[in-house]
Amino acid sequence: IIGGALGFGHDRLQHKTRAHPPVRSFLSPFQEHVDSDKDEVAYFVRPCRYADLPKVSSLMMEGFYEKKVIIMGQLMQLAELNRLQMNFSYGDTLHEMFVVIPKYGETSDIVGFCDVDGRPMSQKLKDTNKYPPRPYLSDLVVRKDWRRKGIASRLVKTSEVFVVESMGEERLFIRVEQDNQAAILMYNRMGYVPEDHPVFGVEDTTILLRRDLTNIAN
Repeated sequence: IIGGALGFGHDRLQHKTRAHPPVRSFLSPFQEHVDSDKDEVAYFVRPCRYADLPKVSSLMMEGFYEKKVIIMGQLMQLAELNRLQMNFSYGDTLHEMFVVIPKYGETSDIVGFCDVDGRPMSQKLKDTNKYPPRPYLSDLVVRKDWRRKGIASRLVKTSEVFVVESMGEERLFIRVEQDNQAAILMYNRMGYVPEDHPVFGVEDTTILLRRDLTNIAN
């Protein structure tokens, strides 16, 4: 999805219980964030579980939709939930969703989310030029009261490590609205640069960004 100033990413592309092993090794550098004031862990990043998706859909409503759209909030949220459920990764090594949960207070809360997808597209979809190249990070969102705590960049870094260690890829793409300066500045600081594309930034108001990940430590 592309939101306003609140949304960092873009995209809108059968229920069963997903058993999660202990946090995977690729998460170890980015598993937790230390609050410098308290010298304690403030939040954790972990793979998303199917049961998290209702709260994720609520978070996305807050982050990606303008207030006037939220009048139809219940229907929109159901549509978001359905999209997330249909796209759930179920442990696919080429696709993962990450959530951020707080250390303090209600630890079942979801205060951040992103989706990183490296599954190959069919040639037919590639030929349309309407879909970003893979691996692609999308739907990055942080709850309002948890912003400015490094959560967005933490999710990006976690996704980068997943791309390198799980997918075996050496680059990551992100698409963002041209007027979302806060997100663009963050991505630029993290090493993302504009990538030419025949549709994005030409036929719409988005920018496709790319970062080479060859220097990320294993």
